[in-house]
Amino acid sequence: MTSAAVSQSPKRRLWPILVAVGLLGLISTAWVTREIASVNKQHLEQEFVHVARARADEIAAAYARPLKQFFIIQRLFHAAGEVDWPLFREFVAPVVKQDGVVDYGWAPLVVASERESFERAGRALWGESFALREMGADGDPLPALMRERYFPLFFSLAADRDRSALGLDLLAPTRHLAPISMAIDSNAPAAIALAHTLLETEHGGNLMFLVTPVYRGSVLPESRSARRQTVRGLLLMTLNLTDIFDAANRAASEAGLATSLFDYHDASNLIARWHPYASDSGTAEAGDAQAFVYKQNFELAGRRLLIRVEASPEWVRRNETKNEVLVPLVGLLLTLALLIYLRRLLGRSALVDTLEATHAIDQAQRRAAEAWAGKLSLVVEQNPSTIIITDLDGRIEYVNDRFVETTGYARADALGQNVDMLNPRTLPESFFDQLRETIASGQSWKGDLQTRRRDGTVYWERALIAPIRDAEGKVTNYVSIKEDIAALREVMTRLQESESRFRSAMGVMLEGLVIISPDGDYLFVNRSAQESIGADLLGRRITDLGTEILREDGSPCPPEEYPSRRTLRDGCEIRDAVIGFRAQDGKVHWAEINTAPLHMGDDPRWGVVLTFSDVTERRRTEEQLRLAFEAIRHSGEGILVTDAEHRILSANPAYEAMTGYRTDEIIGAEPSVISLAESGPEHDVALAMREALATTGYWQGEVWNRRRSGEGYPGWLGVSAVQEADNRPMYYIYIFSDITERKEAQKRIEYLAHHDALTGLPNRLLLCDRVAQAQAQAHRMQSRVALMFLDLDRFKTINDSLGHPVGDALLKEVVERLKGCVRESDTISRQGGDEFIILLNDVRDGEAIARVADKIHQRMADPIVLGSHTLNTSFSIGIAIYPDDGDDFDTLLQKADTAMYHAKEAGRNSHRFFTEQMNQRVVEHLSLETNLRRALDNKEFVLHYQPQMDLGEGRIIGVEALIRWNSPEHGLVSPARFIPVAEDSGLIVPIGAWVLNEACRQARAWQDAGLPPMVVAVNLSAVQFKRPELVNTVINALVLSDLDSQWLELELTESILIQDAEATLDTVKRLKSLGIKLSVDDFGTGYSSLTYLKRFAVDKLKIDQSFVRDLVTDPDDAAIVRAIIQMAHSLKLKTIAEGVETEELANLLRIFHCDEIQGYWLARPMSAEQMEVFLRERASGLSG
Repeated sequence: MTSAAVSQSPKRRLWPILVAVGLLGLISTAWVTREIASVNKQHLEQEFVHVARARADEIAAAYARPLKQFFIIQRLFHAAGEVDWPLFREFVAPVVKQDGVVDYGWAPLVVASERESFERAGRALWGESFALREMGADGDPLPALMRERYFPLFFSLAADRDRSALGLDLLAPTRHLAPISMAIDSNAPAAIALAHTLLETEHGGNLMFLVTPVYRGSVLPESRSARRQTVRGLLLMTLNLTDIFDAANRAASEAGLATSLFDYHDASNLIARWHPYASDSGTAEAGDAQAFVYKQNFELAGRRLLIRVEASPEWVRRNETKNEVLVPLVGLLLTLALLIYLRRLLGRSALVDTLEATHAIDQAQRRAAEAWAGKLSLVVEQNPSTIIITDLDGRIEYVNDRFVETTGYARADALGQNVDMLNPRTLPESFFDQLRETIASGQSWKGDLQTRRRDGTVYWERALIAPIRDAEGKVTNYVSIKEDIAALREVMTRLQESESRFRSAMGVMLEGLVIISPDGDYLFVNRSAQESIGADLLGRRITDLGTEILREDGSPCPPEEYPSRRTLRDGCEIRDAVIGFRAQDGKVHWAEINTAPLHMGDDPRWGVVLTFSDVTERRRTEEQLRLAFEAIRHSGEGILVTDAEHRILSANPAYEAMTGYRTDEIIGAEPSVISLAESGPEHDVALAMREALATTGYWQGEVWNRRRSGEGYPGWLGVSAVQEADNRPMYYIYIFSDITERKEAQKRIEYLAHHDALTGLPNRLLLCDRVAQAQAQAHRMQSRVALMFLDLDRFKTINDSLGHPVGDALLKEVVERLKGCVRESDTISRQGGDEFIILLNDVRDGEAIARVADKIHQRMADPIVLGSHTLNTSFSIGIAIYPDDGDDFDTLLQKADTAMYHAKEAGRNSHRFFTEQMNQRVVEHLSLETNLRRALDNKEFVLHYQPQMDLGEGRIIGVEALIRWNSPEHGLVSPARFIPVAEDSGLIVPIGAWVLNEACRQARAWQDAGLPPMVVAVNLSAVQFKRPELVNTVINALVLSDLDSQWLELELTESILIQDAEATLDTVKRLKSLGIKLSVDDFGTGYSSLTYLKRFAVDKLKIDQSFVRDLVTDPDDAAIVRAIIQMAHSLKLKTIAEGVETEELANLLRIFHCDEIQGYWLARPMSAEQMEVFLRERASGLSG
């Protein structure tokens, strides 16, 4: 044994001890680490279960929200009664905008006896293809079989895009019978499997179709049998389960959880999956120790679904505790210290062995590198391409033999020189800047450039310039590999010149020319063809253009008959084929096509050369000529064609019928066979006509014609010259019209233009002319003219109740009585309807005018007997005087009209002279109306709210919404001033709708702000209540604000309830069915009646403040208020007193057992913001 071996034996004996110590340290560290990791995993698993359960609850709640809205729409259908298509869209269109709600539909119940009428109504709404259908076994729709009843889909929002599902009977598939019956019996949604092509295509297969019943009447039937008898139809809602699932996950606050949705009874049926991170593979692998999974199931319309929540690796990394890392770290450090010590003991001998082995390897690698370098040098030197190696500054360090042959530079002359010596400077400097920038960035550059030889000649080369990197990846040199492409570029230049000449020749062709490959692709298209077709054809086929091809007769041309297809198929030539092209805009262009086969190199198949000319204009001209001939032959006007000497060449049938002359009798004659003037020399008219034809080529005028029988008649003649190219006349066309009826109609029109058709009285136009004459005469005579505006009282009632024939007879009798009240020189005019105007000429004073008015009233006081009817009517008369009240007709008429309305307001059967005070009231009324029309758009209206208090409990239970108008022109306008104007003009309807929407919105906003729910009361005017769309307006306000109907109260006046009782009762019932409260406003001031309180089932009586104000001091008011309260309580109605301004009044009303109060003592009306502060202060005061 050598001394070296002996010296190493103690070190080898240390190995077992050190290994044992290291293993013991590692085992101890691993055990402690495992225990701590187990505790951390338990904590992490508990945290996961908490957040996973919250996520599953959020997803289940997301699926419950559409069902809640489904119930609301069902309630709206119950309340609205019959629902048409516009109302259906108004109900459901806002709901479909929610996440996951795809469509809503309505399937009414149709019994067998109603099938025909139902299909007829469907065709009127959706088109002639509508019918009751069901799906066949192959998925195609078939006519529905005869059954006792159907539930066909009649409305669907998807019908705007596709109507294929309309008419499908939901009850036809046997699998639908059980869920639909269950839904009808239980009044609960049920799921069905409905094939809906468009929705399946757009949204995939994860759609769920829910149906819920709608019953007749406003009250839900209690028993199962009653529900089956009163079912009116099925409401259908389509949900995209995936969209709802994704929306719930996007809105979730906890990130990093992967969720899946399955069918509970079929775990393999994956409905939706959500991955928290796009880069994640999803959840942890099955074998991962940190793979946490949580499952929760829920029920959706009878279908049980399973939610699976899994923790993603990102979630685990973010939430796991890292403290277990410290234990193995410390253990590993201690173990490492021992190993380092061992390494130092053994390191010296190992180092020596390593150095010797490394030296041997270096020697072998050096010899192998030298061998490869020799081989590489031979490859570079013998390479047919020019190779140049430069340093980073462009100085040449190496060139191969090919470089010397190509450039003429000796190797010794090139080495050390800058490579720019080869640059002839023929390319722009920017080209080389881009080249240098590319290689400086470490990238290779490829391209063509020019090189200058030693003798100064320049040639083209294709070059590759690439960086050379050392072992560390640093660029040390650049290598250029170049290939001479001078011959190639010369060939390409000749080819380009040849192609340019070909394209120039084809470009100037007037005909379109295309070359088509054997596969039908367009290989070449000249400019004429491109402009004619208007689309890029290269590389495309004719079928790609979306153009319909037509035969010459206009019928569709099948592809196998296309001229190009025939030539490709048969190898034949096609000559003078006429083909039409109908573009997508409907326009048709016609072309005359010639084709010939073209051999394509070695391809055994042939292509096609196709030329075409646009003949659209030629066909249009031919068609116009044909139509012109047919138009002349069938024209209702007489037409003659003569030569340049006016000799008749032809006549159409209408001329023969008009004049009695046969064509063969007048051929060759002149049109002088007719007379050209009713009186005077005929040759003068003929002379004037020929002079006009000679100068302008056209003449027209009225003539007096004679038939062959000698009968004369008025006619209209037009003569046109057809000229040759040198403007000489070639033909003349005479067009005759018989204007006998027109002449008679003109006389009748002139009469009707100035007289009323019913009474024969002058109309406004003639009256205006006579007023002007009377004013001129009065001005000369220094007298006056009176304009009396008469409106027949209660004429509309008579006309509507007894019919228009009786109304017309009444007007004629009234006119006869009026004629007996005025002079022959005066004028009576009917303005239309029940309005008349009397013009009194030459009156001296107002007394004379008043006597005429009194005489009219006296004559109208006698009853008018018309057949079996005895009628009484009167006139309301307004009077304006010239020149006192105006100096033109329109001013006088407007002021007489104003005075007439004041006479009506005074009780009818009276007359009033115009005064300026009347005009001021009218101007103010019009100004208010004009500003009101702008107020809504300008958002000038605001709502103030006055609280209402429960007297027994002392808490605020509601508010009344009161409108305020802050007008820029009039300032703060009182409702008492502008509400009557709004009602007269009809503006109360949009204003009332705005008040409803705003009040409901604010009530919901208070609830969302944390205030307790309370009733908001809104006043309805009589004009609003009469409108048929009132119920829909209320429904829209509730739906848009998401306010429950129990928090809305509508205040009605007594006058609303007593007018048209039956229609009012129907509206009240529909409002009550929505769950809305109704109260009677200002009770006791109008037509208080126990009958309407019983019939209309109101909830509350509002005692008018006129009774409340003096309650303490007036015993009569106290007795009335007490009686109202006792009566209301007997009828189970609540009472509220308005106008409570003192605590004494409140205490007295409490003694009278009044339920609620409202007034200044509690609070004045205030803005919504102030009301919120008031309510919070009241709430804090009560709780304190």
